[in-house]
Amino acid sequence: MKSGELKWPGFLTVAFGVFMATLDFSAVVVAMPRIAREFNAVMTDVEWVVVAYVLTSAALVLPLGRCGDQYGKHRIFKIGVSLFVLSSLLCALSNTVYQLIGFRILQGIGSAIYISVSPAVLVDAFPRTQRGKVVGFMGTVVSLGLMLGAPIGGLLTHYISWRAIFMINLPVGIAGMIWNHFYLPKDELEEQRFEFDFLGALLSIIASATFLMSLSRLSVWGIRSPYLWGLFSIFIFCAICFFYVEKKNPYGVLDLKLFKSKFFSFSMVVLVLYFISINVVYFLCPFYLAEVLNYSQRKVGFVMMAVPCAFAILNPISGWLSDYVGTRLLVPLGLFVGTIAYGGISLLTEASSELRVILSLLCVGVSSGLFQAPNSSGIMGSVARARLGMASSLLPTMRNFGTVIGVALATTIFTFRVEAYNGFGTEFSIHKLPNPLFMEAFRDTLLIAAAIAFLAMIAAMLRGPDPQAPQ
Repeated sequence: MKSGELKWPGFLTVAFGVFMATLDFSAVVVAMPRIAREFNAVMTDVEWVVVAYVLTSAALVLPLGRCGDQYGKHRIFKIGVSLFVLSSLLCALSNTVYQLIGFRILQGIGSAIYISVSPAVLVDAFPRTQRGKVVGFMGTVVSLGLMLGAPIGGLLTHYISWRAIFMINLPVGIAGMIWNHFYLPKDELEEQRFEFDFLGALLSIIASATFLMSLSRLSVWGIRSPYLWGLFSIFIFCAICFFYVEKKNPYGVLDLKLFKSKFFSFSMVVLVLYFISINVVYFLCPFYLAEVLNYSQRKVGFVMMAVPCAFAILNPISGWLSDYVGTRLLVPLGLFVGTIAYGGISLLTEASSELRVILSLLCVGVSSGLFQAPNSSGIMGSVARARLGMASSLLPTMRNFGTVIGVALATTIFTFRVEAYNGFGTEFSIHKLPNPLFMEAFRDTLLIAAAIAFLAMIAAMLRGPDPQAPQ
């Protein structure tokens, strides 16, 4: 398929899948306090409702992106959407928190299948001169999913049940499947032989899973745990073997030559750091609103809308600007605003007004809107077309790594600070914490998020020449 051939039908194809995934993620995050209460789950268990989904997706996206280059991006996309819809139904039928976690793993597999090729389908459908604009429009779709997911999740949880959140994926997903059937063409593969790197894929999955799982269980097992160090040792071994295998294999799931570009390498580091920092904020804020300010689930959803609202406005603008001025200014600017925003949220109190909370969250959305489209456009613009699928899979891989690390870091730092301030121990029900104790731990965790965003800003300034800059 020639670049520019698919155009807006291709955009809408990706939009269906991305909208469904972001709507689901945002709605589930808002519903976390209610899920914890219904299953009487401790914080270190309920975090896995988010972590299991993202960890699975993070582990699988990279090998699936290479699979898309050889097996067909459009075919892979259709399979992933179908599995995501089926697993959403199973999540809604869960009877225990552990069943829900298990079905979220299946949902993560479906998400990984189609998200791995979504940026490639999108970029392949438009000429290079429109890439930043289209990535910006896709950012608007992401923000719409996040924006609608928060209030829809809050309303459904408040008036019906958190289970209804998963049920809304069914009509959206089915509509997307029908659209894909009629408008997504058959793949015209550049590489006719199917040479998939199964060993590299297996090593990638094991390394990713053990690394992220060790981080997520740090707060439960403790730094001296033999289980923790056992998982981390497996990660080190598999990671070394993975890089050795990929260096030798021309059909590997990861082309290490991509990282010879300083711009590409630093952009990936920046992407991970950004998503670590914002997910610390995004994970803890619903608990602050529900448990400290005593907002209803409905109100939590509407207040959390502030982030995607600001993102929806700024992301297409920053994407359009990146086509004309490049990304070298916009990306660090977004991270600078994020550093200030996260620091501001750390200063919220038990008596903070609703206006102050909303303004703080709006600043988070401004940061995200300035950062995401230019950074993604710059990354995709720095690789050859034959490796778009691989680069495409690296974007959600790094995003998912950042999300899991961010949630794990938020849980770990928050838990350790609670233990340090009051000696509660590492396992506690978050809704039973006294407000002053919650706020002490909340403040410390958000300051760490601000520091990570600042590091990302420094890394963004060191990336080197911008391939997206106009000639």
